Amino acid sequence: MKTNLKGSFLSMKYVDYLRLFLLFTDKDVKIKRIADLIQVNMRNVSGNKTFKMSECSTYMRIESSVSIKYLFATKPFMPKEFRTEDGKRIELDVVLYKGY
Repeated sequence: MKTNLKGSFLSMKYVDYLRLFLLFTDKDVKIKRIADLIQVNMRNVSGNKTFKMSECSTYMRIESSVSIKYLFATKPFMPKEFRTEDGKRIELDVVLYKGY
């Protein structure tokens, strides 16, 4: 695409045209267009089925290792697999999943 500005020629690539177009487009319109593109792309991925957000899930996995000194007389009641190597602390490995 070439545009004539006061006798000089300005060469504009298509990508530049799109950037200029987006610069003057309302924010809400841009968001709606992006949402439409995502929906079209999801249809293509799912084999022309209608994409439904309600059929999607997101999960997070959290791993943590926690240790604490024995409280009062808890050492005799604590299984050996929960004790640290030196035997002075309780150590627990925890894995949690949270999803929606």
